[in-house]
Amino acid sequence: MTEVSKGSVPLAAIFNRMGVLALIAAGSIEFIPALFLLVVHANELPPAIWLTWAIPAALLVVALLPRFRRFSSACQVGSGLLLLLGAIIFPQTYGPGWLPLPFVAFAVAFGAAFNSKVTTGLGLIFAAAGLNLIAVLHPTPQMILAAADLAGGAIGPVFVLIAGPALLGMAQIWRRTAQIADENTEAMEASTAATYRAVQVQSARTGVDRRIHETVLNTLNAIAQRGVDDDELLRSECRRDVEQMELGALTATEASMSDIIAEATVAAGLRTPEVRTRVDVDQVLPRMSASALRDALVEALRNVERHAQAQNVVIAARQFGTLYEISVEDDGTGLGQQESERFGMRNTMRASLAAMGGEALIDSSPGRGTRVQLRIPVVAPAELRVPIEPVRRILLDSNRSRILLFAPALFGLVMLPWIAGSLVGGGLAYAVLFVAFLATNFALSLMWKTRWRVVLVVLTVLWVLAAYTAAGSSLNGCDSASAVHWIINSVAGGIGLVLFAIERWWAWIILPVVTLGGLVLTFALPSGCRVVPAMSLIVTVVYMSAALFLMAVLFREFDRRRSDALVLWAATVEYQAEIERQIMVTSRWSRVSASTTRLLRAIADGQLDVDTVEVRERAAAEESQLRRNLGQKKKATSNLWQAVLEEVNHAETLGRSVEVSVISMPTDALPVPAAIIEFLRGIVSQAPSRTVTIKALVDEGLAEIIVTAPSVTVDIAMADSLGWMRSTPGNSGVFEIEHFEVSRVRFDERNDLVSIRSVQDVVTAEVSDV
Repeated sequence: MTEVSKGSVPLAAIFNRMGVLALIAAGSIEFIPALFLLVVHANELPPAIWLTWAIPAALLVVALLPRFRRFSSACQVGSGLLLLLGAIIFPQTYGPGWLPLPFVAFAVAFGAAFNSKVTTGLGLIFAAAGLNLIAVLHPTPQMILAAADLAGGAIGPVFVLIAGPALLGMAQIWRRTAQIADENTEAMEASTAATYRAVQVQSARTGVDRRIHETVLNTLNAIAQRGVDDDELLRSECRRDVEQMELGALTATEASMSDIIAEATVAAGLRTPEVRTRVDVDQVLPRMSASALRDALVEALRNVERHAQAQNVVIAARQFGTLYEISVEDDGTGLGQQESERFGMRNTMRASLAAMGGEALIDSSPGRGTRVQLRIPVVAPAELRVPIEPVRRILLDSNRSRILLFAPALFGLVMLPWIAGSLVGGGLAYAVLFVAFLATNFALSLMWKTRWRVVLVVLTVLWVLAAYTAAGSSLNGCDSASAVHWIINSVAGGIGLVLFAIERWWAWIILPVVTLGGLVLTFALPSGCRVVPAMSLIVTVVYMSAALFLMAVLFREFDRRRSDALVLWAATVEYQAEIERQIMVTSRWSRVSASTTRLLRAIADGQLDVDTVEVRERAAAEESQLRRNLGQKKKATSNLWQAVLEEVNHAETLGRSVEVSVISMPTDALPVPAAIIEFLRGIVSQAPSRTVTIKALVDEGLAEIIVTAPSVTVDIAMADSLGWMRSTPGNSGVFEIEHFEVSRVRFDERNDLVSIRSVQDVVTAEVSDV
């Protein structure tokens, strides 16, 4: 069989796209600002100095070509390191600076974080930080050492050494999280698909077996035991059985309400004098819904045929609200309240409809007929559904990944003494507010899945604005320009977690608000020293805005693709399940041998006389062989059901036909009391052929069989085997014998219902072979 396609685009594949975006972002930070300054100062720079920019830029272009995609990470990082190294080894002899050193070093670390393994990435990040430190200690004319005067020039390398590994760790956590999510999703899809196919196949098997039993087996038994005296009726049933075999072997399809009623009427052998149908909405139902409704309707009509003694039956189909309904109303003998409540809802009707979210309702009273309402949802419960979390939620599910997302703020904490120290009065107010900002960020990462998330987001933004205000009121002229540069990097770069915390449209307002605060802080400096902080603000905001926008688009695109892939996967599984289901249907119907089909067809056409011994013996042989073909000779997993089968086999030796079926197969291990076995033998031995039905089911975890038999036969059987219980007072027809409860109620004028139910043994339902 063809392997089921995966229902989801692998989440790990998102990192290929994220790596490309990281390369583009890093390359832009490395080369575009430098190119802009080279063009502006073209007349002031030596022509040869362009090579120190052009050669690394060419290497970056190679990294973006599809042919060299496998080398893109190495090329991008190499181009950034080469740009830094060229500026150190080949200093220009004259002209202004054009290479913003801290931005290039950070870009190298950023590209390495999303495109390298841990060891390689750490090596490249340390290399970038080392070249940054060498350049600060031994500057050349082309370098713009933005805000490098704090901490002895080490502040830039420290930023790279903190932010780089944090981004690398976050990327590795995301990658591993994605891999685990893919594995879990794949396992869930495989399990769901296998379970779905198994349910469909087993449902087809039990459905076909039930149809074979209610048609071919019953007819063969009636012929063999001469349980029906009307020859014309037997020929009619043979003709019906041949039609059912031909219909059952066809591929299952959708069916309209009128088709369901027509098929069920034929399958039930309904011969009530007056049958009227009314279809208000002839809606076409899906295959599974149609099959479930048809089986329930067959059971309802068979009850009318066998027990109601009705003269008129009305079958109506309609839709109301979110339900389809087929009702069966007769003017027969009716059921008492106890019979309706005790037995009416624990039968094939409920078993057929429950799996599709439907229900069966019975309204009846003695002498006033019965109304059965069979309902099924317009939209059946989805069976092929694999829950898939949005990409954003999966990647941010880890506390560590959320903490690493605000790594620039961690840098601000490490360098707080130097940054605050360059402000008037030691920047105490700023230091306190920045620590509050960092603490709120940390609390947000820990309380990510609580209702406090929105409150913490708002509080974090307020701390940012308050820290900007405190820093702005403590500036010491141009001596604080470097501090403003790193404050913007620490605070604005540290709100990444906040921006991911809100999944609503107004989350995009946060970044402009923080940017505006940084802009006000920048303009609080003297006009002559605003360039570096302004550049820092622009680069940070543009970088974050572009990254967040591209990641949002990327996440949305992957969510859409995964959703589309899941629909395709469900269709593929459904198609394969239908193939397997049809194979099972064909296989089970093939258990009805060609000789059985020829026998039934010959009787239906009048070519054979059912009164001859030869035909009856042939029918008995075909029935026995068919039961073996269907596996009904195997030992049951339920002791109670095994006792039923043994007594049914005993009835066959006496020439009596008993109808048996399984709604849900119990698995009980306790021995069946001898008195109950004697009662069952008395029922099947003394009742006329085809007047006894026995059904097995699991009700509330307990094994149960329901016996329908003539009242006179029940009286005799109970008197012979269970008579001592009849004298027990105060039990209202409910008795106990060892670990079983026996209940008896009147079903109609001629028949009783007897329930034999385990009261101790917890069981599980299994699919029946019957």
